[in-house]
Amino acid sequence: MPQEWLFIAFECTTAALKMEKEAAARKIPGKLVPIPRQLSATCGLAFRSSPEQKEALIALAKEAEIETEGCHILTL
Repeated sequence: MPQEWLFIAFECTTAALKMEKEAAARKIPGKLVPIPRQLSATCGLAFRSSPEQKEALIALAKEAEIETEGCHILTL
């Protein structure tokens, strides 16, 4: 059954790894995954989480100064 996912794309692997580390420290669920083919990112990685975490992850990225290429919600 298809499910909605939030994907945050990054320009570099360092930013993706930092997001994973910061999210884990704040107990925000999610993980790094290869970017879905419907999207594009320079580093080829995205942080995947539930759409309910969007605001928390956007705030985290801003607070931790993590550069992102965008937030996208896809049904997969």
